[in-house]
This record gives sequence, structure tokens and C-alpha cells, in this order.
Amino acid sequence: MIDNPETDHEEWVDVDGVKLTQDHFLVRICGHSMEPDIPDGSLCLFRKYYAGSRSGKTMLVHEMTDEGGMGRFAIKRYESQKKQTSEGWEHERLRMHSDNPEYQEYELSAEKSYETVGEFVRVVADPELG
Repeated sequence: MIDNPETDHEEWVDVDGVKLTQDHFLVRICGHSMEPDIPDGSLCLFRKYYAGSRSGKTMLVHEMTDEGGMGRFAIKRYESQKKQTSEGWEHERLRMHSDNPEYQEYELSAEKSYETVGEFVRVVADPELG
């Protein structure tokens, strides 16, 4: 997870090959945990998450804080294990996986609040390619 620095910085970016909607947004990646597919410093396109299966998808997850700050964000491959109860389905376990084997996977804690913000679409600008 990374801490989210508050910013009001905005910029316009061309995104070829994708029909953009108001549900799309860009995120500058800080970290190496999803390399090689998502390089550190790359600009990535996400689509806002509303509902549906997240398991196996690369998701942007927000760990919310009670301290009034923006909280922390993580981009990881999401794994969900569910069980059926008399009231429907509930999560037994939520795990976040890094693509880079140097970074460990971890479980989302039941003591903290999380929001699944968006689903990864693709890298728009790779800093290595200019």
C-alpha cells in the first residue's frame, strides 16, 4: 500500500484505442509490486468499479482512515474466497497479490475499511518508453 499525497494537479492525456466514459480515470503508479506489467512511474487507465466479480482482476483498492486524511491506495490482483450462508454469500477471505515475486501477498483486514475504487484497464504511458 502507498500513502496518498493530496494533490489538485490535473493534466490532459491522449488515450488511444479506448472509448472513454466518465467512469474512466488515470492514476500515476508509485511502486514496483506489479512489475513488469505495470512499471513504477507509469500512467494507468482504470474504470470505476460498481459491482461484480473482482477475483483475478487487478484492482485499485482504497484503505480508508478515520484520521481525516485520504488514506492509502494499493493496486494488486484481487482474490476472493466466498462461502454461502443462509443470508446469501459472504467473503471468507480477501487477498491481494503482487505480480512481482519480491513483494508478498496479504489479506485485507476485517478491522479496517476498504473500498474497491476501480479496475485496471491498461498502461497508458510507460516511463521507460518516454
